[in-house]
Amino acid sequence: MINLLAPEMKRQIRAARINVTLRTYCILLGFTALLLVEIFGIGTWLTMQERTAAEAKKAQSQQLVAQYAETKKIAEDFANDLKQAKTILGSQLSFYDLITKIAAVVPSGVILNNLAIGTTSLTAPINISAKARSYEDAVRLKNNLANSSIFENVNLVNASSTPLDAVRDPIGARYPITVTISATFSKGFVASAGANP
Repeated sequence: MINLLAPEMKRQIRAARINVTLRTYCILLGFTALLLVEIFGIGTWLTMQERTAAEAKKAQSQQLVAQYAETKKIAEDFANDLKQAKTILGSQLSFYDLITKIAAVVPSGVILNNLAIGTTSLTAPINISAKARSYEDAVRLKNNLANSSIFENVNLVNASSTPLDAVRDPIGARYPITVTISATFSKGFVASAGANP
């Protein structure tokens, strides 16, 4: 086959073919750019959705933590109560026997009003509150407790007289002297009772 086309025409046809190829490449490049923008947009949107969901979960978790803070405090208080109970039970000291021994040294003319025994240690001072018929009875209570093998460091903290109406409070009228005594269990008593101070 003989090519009768002029060289200028051949160049024009070749240039036209190259232009068609370039135009196809440009269209494909445009579609690729649009595809990349769309992928980037979808990725950004998904990231924002995940971030919003994560923040919602974080807020929900913080609310749960706030709700369980009260439960945690209750559990810690309960654990402290158990430690105190363990101290009391571990001391192996019968409080019935202890109160019976204290009542044995209380003189006539005196009644015990309150006996505050600590739960943390048997070496801590306790307060004994009583009512007496006279100041002499109050001093006798202090001396009996001091001379007993149960206590040491017995101190008369307060002794005061309060006149009461015999009709309203017949017991208070018979025992008008209010006495407060501070005492510490003696080491010998704690050891003989088998308690762990």
